[in-house]
Amino acid sequence: MNSLIRTLVIILVAQIALIAFMYSGGDKLAHFKSQEPLLPFKTEDVDTVQIEEKDKKPLVLTKKDDNWVIPADNNFPASETKVKEFLNKLAKIKKPLPVGQTKIAAKQLKVTDENFERKITFKQGDKVLGILYLGSSPVYKMVHARLAGSDLTYSIPFSVYQAAVQKDVWRNLKLLQVKAADISNLKLNGFKLIRKDKKVILSDLKDSEEMNSSKVKD
Repeated sequence: MNSLIRTLVIILVAQIALIAFMYSGGDKLAHFKSQEPLLPFKTEDVDTVQIEEKDKKPLVLTKKDDNWVIPADNNFPASETKVKEFLNKLAKIKKPLPVGQTKIAAKQLKVTDENFERKITFKQGDKVLGILYLGSSPVYKMVHARLAGSDLTYSIPFSVYQAAVQKDVWRNLKLLQVKAADISNLKLNGFKLIRKDKKVILSDLKDSEEMNSSKVKD
């Protein structure tokens, strides 16, 4: 009986050790370097960013003549501030200790090529510099992340909402802001307002018509 119990205990310990090995990834941590940059490339070299969300059209940001644009939006200028903040934030993140070291863990944390919250591809010309997967969120303002080609998954200070796929989030809306003093004429609903002698008047008024100046603010 004692021999049987001893054998069962040995088998149980061996099974536990095997499971622990499968989830820990063996000696992968032996090659881990703490506090090295998460991204293995310089963001200054990036001229194209593609952000993917499951079941949605990818968003592409491209640098054209040193300015970021949205190709799918007729090359409408992207907000330089937003794009730079996005890249700089990721560039400053250092690798913490991994929270997962296997493909099984990556699947559970939603950072695989088949299952992810965001897939971000960084390119320089036709060259892919790196692919970053963002998955589930362990706590507020933190997200699980994994680089393509590695089984190590990290928890980083970032959010999937900072990697939006909506075009309007990235547009440079300042270009649509025009000072009233810079407007010489305006057409609206069949009417035309023009600026003349520092005053705004309604064009093509009939003799029997009169403009209500109180409705127009200079």
